[in-house]
Amino acid sequence: MERAFRCDRFLVVCLGAMEEVEERYFKDKSFMKAELGSNPSWVWRSIWESKNILTTGIQWSIGNGEHVRIDEDPWVPMDGAFKLQRLMDNGEFVLVKQLINPSSTTWKEDIVSQLFVPDHARCILSIPLSWTKVDKLVWHQAHAGIYNVSSGYLSALNLKNRKIMGNGDEGGTD
Repeated sequence: MERAFRCDRFLVVCLGAMEEVEERYFKDKSFMKAELGSNPSWVWRSIWESKNILTTGIQWSIGNGEHVRIDEDPWVPMDGAFKLQRLMDNGEFVLVKQLINPSSTTWKEDIVSQLFVPDHARCILSIPLSWTKVDKLVWHQAHAGIYNVSSGYLSALNLKNRKIMGNGDEGGTD
């Protein structure tokens, strides 16, 4: 009983600290867009540093496409990178839902093929759709899509190795 109480107390303290961190550092924006800020606490600096690992491992699983931004969010399962290359951009298509035919729950193949380079268009068109699902973030480094410590550790090691080797984008923010 005492151990359970200590766990509950620990969770309350952690959640309270997170609320304080959220209020101070990313009140009006998402965690992924939050900045380190001046004179950050040790807790916030530690949490903020984890963004690099998270940005290399998270990806949107498409349900109806209402919450996923085409150019800003990682949503297309491609090797290594999630940045899409467009053939044209007139600013008309911002959300993934605009690429989906709502009456048949299928991709608007003609629009996808016009907007993106062929390899990326094929990747997009291979993503299964379902209007019964909502868009959700998944951990693409694990088979079940759920973060676990070992896959997070491997992601951190890969990120560190890319930095050491000097291979391009580290996948996050500095």
